[in-house]
Amino acid sequence: MSQLLGRIIGTAVVVLCVIAFSVGIALLGKAYTMSPHVDELKAQELTDRYQQEHFDMSPQEREQRAGEIVNLRTAKWLLYNIGVCLCLAAATFAVAIVRFRLWDMDNLKAATTPRTRLRLIALASAAWLALIPAFVLGLHDDYAQDDLMPLSGYGAEAESALFLMTQAPLIIVICMVAAVICRFLVLRKVNLPVSLWYADHSRTSRSMILTGFYGIAIGLLAALVALSTLYFKWAIPSGLIGIYVMLSSRAGLLSRKVQNP
Repeated sequence: MSQLLGRIIGTAVVVLCVIAFSVGIALLGKAYTMSPHVDELKAQELTDRYQQEHFDMSPQEREQRAGEIVNLRTAKWLLYNIGVCLCLAAATFAVAIVRFRLWDMDNLKAATTPRTRLRLIALASAAWLALIPAFVLGLHDDYAQDDLMPLSGYGAEAESALFLMTQAPLIIVICMVAAVICRFLVLRKVNLPVSLWYADHSRTSRSMILTGFYGIAIGLLAALVALSTLYFKWAIPSGLIGIYVMLSSRAGLLSRKVQNP
């Protein structure tokens, strides 16, 4: 890649990032001024009837009643969800642009892993632990956007408290165990920092196996990030950071010292 082409592509990436964030903010502002339904009184009446008569209706009647409520919806939550996705993705990419100086795309070739094992583990832990507030924010969004009123729920606050008491400790324990294993076992002999695209030409088969394994893992993680835009948008930053952690782990493991037999 020529220096001029690298700068053109890098500038385009920066501009797209700024545009995406600006559009996201604009969509959030627009969504804030809108009502969820074109007729809130009628929507509330239909919702109350749907909840009270839910178990007395046939599946066909239930579907018809739900359709009546859906037909009253505005684009408020659609704009909100798209706006959040754009802002989260753009903000994460902005950090990457600054970190790797991607206003010149040619700098991507010189991208490196974190400088130490502790920094790599801390970054992975931050991305993993960020799922806790992501789950809580997701629960609040689900309740705010569900105009069919979940019959078995206790409300966003109660569900969030239940999650923090039961699931959050498990996430923290998994993080602590994984950090110890990675620090003292998996990453024990890695040489950091190293190029993100490092390849060990002296051990071709090992390099190919690790690259193939992490390539599949990164592909699956990228697919999860794409699905997050629909089902778990607050986890987008964690997923994008996870891709960098995967790339760094692959490069670090390839740089690991191996005792000659």
